[in-house]
Amino acid sequence: MLKIAICDDMPLHGQRTDAVLKKNLTVPADVDIFTSSNSLLSTIEINQYKPDLVFLDIDMDDMNGIETAKYLKQMLPQCCIIFITSYDQYAPDVYQVEHCWFIPKSKLEEYMKPALSKALSSTNIQSKEAILFIKSYGKCLLLPVNNVVYLERSRRHTNVVTTDSNYISSMHPNNILTGNLKDYFIHCHQSYWVNKQFIETLEHDVFIMKNGEHIQLGRTYRLEARQEFFDWLKTCL
Repeated sequence: MLKIAICDDMPLHGQRTDAVLKKNLTVPADVDIFTSSNSLLSTIEINQYKPDLVFLDIDMDDMNGIETAKYLKQMLPQCCIIFITSYDQYAPDVYQVEHCWFIPKSKLEEYMKPALSKALSSTNIQSKEAILFIKSYGKCLLLPVNNVVYLERSRRHTNVVTTDSNYISSMHPNNILTGNLKDYFIHCHQSYWVNKQFIETLEHDVFIMKNGEHIQLGRTYRLEARQEFFDWLKTCL
């Protein structure tokens, strides 16, 4: 699971960033909020805290975000950094350190999604795979989400279709896709939960999957499933 840190010495601003972030997250993540650069850096050094992505306010009392980012990169070279600030004049200064995005706080809602998309496309973050846990014929299995094409509920069993095999489980999809794992899937029919990354296209209310299968959108789920698919496409642009 991803670890994300938000560092802002204005608690209300940190909470707002947290709320906007969680509204746009499409992968499971633990989010921690820090109110000073020193508390973030000391937690990394003393507690071996290793965030994959850090949202850094630039204008902070104890140490500005740019200096903090320099220390971060020394301690955690693979960590992705997104700068946030209320002051546009800091924009040129962020190029003193490697980062993936700069967001003015006044445009947090507008730029959060593309900033996250770029951060999540980085090699170090992509390498952290989410895992599905299922019970199948008395065995406990761990299946990488990146291998699961869709889940189909049929009577009292769930058929978990992966890229190389199928597994039958008595567990309901709602008990398999717990927490943020459900963000990887679209519930498009009473019986189907499809993995977004395996959808090739949408044609006439049918998801055409990359393995060639066609999955119909159920009437009850159609509008929400279509919207969720289009929202996900935007994050891939």
